[in-house]
Amino acid sequence: MVGQLRTRNRVIPALVVLALSVMMTWEGCEKSPVSNGENPAPVPITSDVKWQVVYTDPRARFTFRPGVVFDSSGTFGFAIGEQTYRTTDGGRSWIAMPPNFGGGLFITSKQVAYPLGPFQKTTDAGESWLRIATPANSGRVIPVTEDLFFFLEFIPLGTWFNTVCWKTEDGGSSWTKMGTPEGAIHDVTTADGVSIVLTFQGSPNAPISLYY
Repeated sequence: MVGQLRTRNRVIPALVVLALSVMMTWEGCEKSPVSNGENPAPVPITSDVKWQVVYTDPRARFTFRPGVVFDSSGTFGFAIGEQTYRTTDGGRSWIAMPPNFGGGLFITSKQVAYPLGPFQKTTDAGESWLRIATPANSGRVIPVTEDLFFFLEFIPLGTWFNTVCWKTEDGGSSWTKMGTPEGAIHDVTTADGVSIVLTFQGSPNAPISLYY
């Protein structure tokens, strides 16, 4: 019994020292090494999130995964599904439109938007639309800015295909054919309008490579 008491007397101070050490270490972890030491207490991301319904209508027809897109101000937008809806007041009211935006939609301002399939343009928030000609009927439009777009033209080759890449820098008024590897280009992008990055596959069993 005396041996057990001595062991307990030694263990308890050791546990107290360990607890104090852990507390000091934890306090240090709460503060960022690049801050002035006055960081606010962490707040769960859900603590101040409030959601409200901006539109609901049992007559609205959407597919299983409808899409929604807005301009940067959150004023002009579309909800795209089996039926397309347009809003110009941040979603408080919606107007039904023909479902002709199967290729996606790219909005650049409160007035300007580009449906990508078929390729069109509106400059009056969807009141009227202008069809934009592409270099070929079969392909995919890839937007970058209001004026810069790429177009991937797919050319079937039996069970495989080649891709011709085109670029416009004037919103589709004119197109320039780009020099690219011969094979299948799956995607293309640019960060500065000059340097191009694309994903390329030379044959069905070949690995996909990044070209710069």
